[in-house]
Amino acid sequence: MTEQSATSVDQTLSSENRPELLQVARELAAARRDLLDKLIRGASSNFTNLVELNSVLRETTEVAGSYRAFIEERILWVRSIASGRGPRISEIDTAVHWLLNPKIGSVRGR
Repeated sequence: MTEQSATSVDQTLSSENRPELLQVARELAAARRDLLDKLIRGASSNFTNLVELNSVLRETTEVAGSYRAFIEERILWVRSIASGRGPRISEIDTAVHWLLNPKIGSVRGR
């Protein structure tokens, strides 16, 4: 099989066809080089885009964490009392008296 292939190649590369085949080979090599250059540029561009996206993703994650902490601390904060119980009437009464007490009110107003 190898001898047959070598024989057919020798016949194809006769002196008449040789310049034409060399020209085709050069064109194919140039086309391959151009395609590889294009592929390298595309891969480089994709890598640059991925690095930028990764940076933006990190920043977004940090900002989201900051918002989450803010919301948990300032918006979702619930006063620590025994679960399932609200303020007792006596506690409300004490708080209202304290708020309406003129002696304490004058101290609060300063």
